[in-house]
Amino acid sequence: VIMARILHLESLLGVLKVKKNERVSCSFAVIDPILVKNSRVWKIHSREGEDMLTVTETEDSEGVLPIASLTSFLFGYRTLEEIKQEEGVILSAHLEEELGKLCILRRIYLNEIV
Repeated sequence: VIMARILHLESLLGVLKVKKNERVSCSFAVIDPILVKNSRVWKIHSREGEDMLTVTETEDSEGVLPIASLTSFLFGYRTLEEIKQEEGVILSAHLEEELGKLCILRRIYLNEIV
């Protein structure tokens, strides 16, 4: 079993890329019972023609993602369709569409053994 834990969500979101010819703008609440700094309402957006995301905190949320569900999606373990079925996940149609425009992480090598 492969496990990953996001230690600083804001930094991770900031290095994600947007698929070519796409633009992203959405917000979502993250629930992380262990690392409170990750538990925020995050807004991610990109500008036309840019593949980098800008990450800020906001008060308006289009959905809720427990950190485990978000992690499994961002690292490519599960699809959005799969995490929608998980307990605690709330995805609006717009949020699901916007998250689908992200280049998820694949072929990541972590050299930490716990």
